This record gives sequence, C-alpha cells and structure tokens, in this order.
Amino acid sequence: MNKLIIFPLVLLSMLLSIAQSSYADNTVRISERSCKFTVDIPQGWERIPTAAIKEKIEKVPVSLALYPKDQTSYFSDNYILISVLPSIKALSNFSFKNIIENVNKMNEESRKIQTNSLKIEYDKTENYIADGHYHISTKMIIHKDSVGMSCMQDLLLTKFGYISVSCYAKNGYAQKELGEMAQLISKNIKVEPDYQYSEPKKQSVFSLRNIGISVGIGLVVFVVITLLGKKKK
Repeated sequence: MNKLIIFPLVLLSMLLSIAQSSYADNTVRISERSCKFTVDIPQGWERIPTAAIKEKIEKVPVSLALYPKDQTSYFSDNYILISVLPSIKALSNFSFKNIIENVNKMNEESRKIQTNSLKIEYDKTENYIADGHYHISTKMIIHKDSVGMSCMQDLLLTKFGYISVSCYAKNGYAQKELGEMAQLISKNIKVEPDYQYSEPKKQSVFSLRNIGISVGIGLVVFVVITLLGKKKK
C-alpha cells in the first residue's frame, strides 16, 4: 500500500482512539431497573466514589454524584446527585400538564414539614421540553439550624418514573448558576428509547394515589436533611 495512504489511515486511527477514550472518560452509563441512560460529566467536575456516597448518604438511592475538581472535599460546598426515582404506575399514562400540577401540589405538601430548625423556601417551579424530553425544575433554599443550602432539582420524565438531577450549593454558585448547571446536565442525559416518556393519546385521570410522585419530591428534601444533618467529610 502506498505510504501516502498509510500515514493518513494511521493518523485517523489514532484520532478515533483518542476520541473514544475521551468519550469513555466523560460519559457515564447508568443502568437501573426502571431506566437506562447516559450522562455527560460537565467540564470541571468529577465523579464522587461510590464508597464515599454510601458513607454519606445511607438510605437514599444515588446513581451518580459529582463535585467540582477544585473543591477540597466531596460534600463541603457544591455537589450534584443524580437519582432514578421509579413511579408506581408508568408516567406515559398521564399528560405532562397533569404531572406538573401534581408536582406543584407535592411541593405545597412538603412545606408542612417545616420545624423550628428546618425551613424550606421554594423559589419557583418551571417546566420545559428539550430535544423531546420533558423536564420539571424546582428551585428551593433549605435552612437547617445555622446551615443554609440552595437546591435546584430538575426532574426529567421517563416512561417509568423520573431522573432527578439535584444540584446543591452553599458558597460556590448563585441560584441562577445552580439552575443552569442542573439544566445543562439534564439536557446532556440521553435516555434509551424504550424508557423515554411520551404523552398518551388518551389521557388518564391523575391522582396522587395513582402515582408515586411524592417519593420523588420527598427524596429531595430527605437528601438535603440527611446531608446537612451529618458531619461533613
């Protein structure tokens, strides 16, 4: 074979190898019983080891956790938790509008758990559709004793539940930046076709008893309470 042809082929092979290696380093595949998808890790962030997650968060299912590379410890200031929250019934049985209404209802219900040492301030809930994926975003600030933490949760609807992207910040991010980061990661999530949510042609009547949406919203509050209540690592 002509050397002029061999060299470009070798160079192309090297570039493809580098590209595949980069993809493997920055993209994480999540395979849960109720959903399968990939997540692109944003630049400047790294994965928190599974052992560290389990040590810090014992009872909350977390598929992936991230923290900024320049941060001295995993959960000291800013971090991101990605969880799969299955619903009791398939979300594809219900319209996006009805699901949004019930998320708002559950947010109102969670206000009732406030105590003298715990206060939850909801900013607002927004919904949007990006690349065929349906999202519900909720901003809140949690105060527990003398510790305050901003939280932005982006719920990505799937056929059998939700992918929750929850960004937490104490000092590193303003609310706007926190929301942008949550939505950036959510938009970079690629759900496998068999697990994608789509609105039904015939819409079902929605009720809180029909679906476990309270689990999804409740977990956000529970995660924050759990993390703030433990000694930082």
